[in-house]
Amino acid sequence: MAGEIQLNSTTFATESSGSITAELDTIRPNATNGSLTLQGDSSNAGVTGLTIDSSGNATFAQTISGGTIGSGVVFPAGVIRGVAILTEEYASGSYGTAITTGDFRTRNLNTTRYNGDSVVSSFSGGAFTLPAGSYFFNAIVHNYGTRESVSRIYNTSDSVEVARGLMSFSVNSECQSDVVGHVTISGSKTFELQNRIFQTNSNLTNGTYWSVGNNVNCHLSIWKVS
Repeated sequence: MAGEIQLNSTTFATESSGSITAELDTIRPNATNGSLTLQGDSSNAGVTGLTIDSSGNATFAQTISGGTIGSGVVFPAGVIRGVAILTEEYASGSYGTAITTGDFRTRNLNTTRYNGDSVVSSFSGGAFTLPAGSYFFNAIVHNYGTRESVSRIYNTSDSVEVARGLMSFSVNSECQSDVVGHVTISGSKTFELQNRIFQTNSNLTNGTYWSVGNNVNCHLSIWKVS
């Protein structure tokens, strides 16, 4: 069965009965450095599509417009593999159940705004589960009139605090505790965004609310980097 080798609809070689034949001289080996260049036509003016050096490293010079990256591909450190955004939010004019004092309490993350590449494998009752990998977190937690407030990301599977946020303070105003952190896990683990306050403030404990659309009191972003 005959076939072709193409990149962005440009034919570089044809195959017939197991034999591969270059189309004109679009495949250009370099005897000096051992590289191999695939070019778009038979002239030196052709557009280079792919270069493979003597060590086997491949460099694409053009945009790859289709295809799927296999699960075994290893990305450089720090490359974002997926993003998830979870929030604690309530209908217009609503405020949810206020947390209590005395210890860290689970904030009621209840809405998935985004979950690209299924970063979060499950999500229920404020708890979210992440598969094995390396992750960065950024959380924003609101309270009102609770005096001291601090938040954290907590690994409930292993009973370990992953990251602790900034201490905040308010008497008759909104306060915000930000959490930034990183974790690497070898297996699936469940986490919570937790908040500890000094005192309650009736319906405003979890943050202010207004009748102009959904009220978002907590916001958690998760980036998967490996």
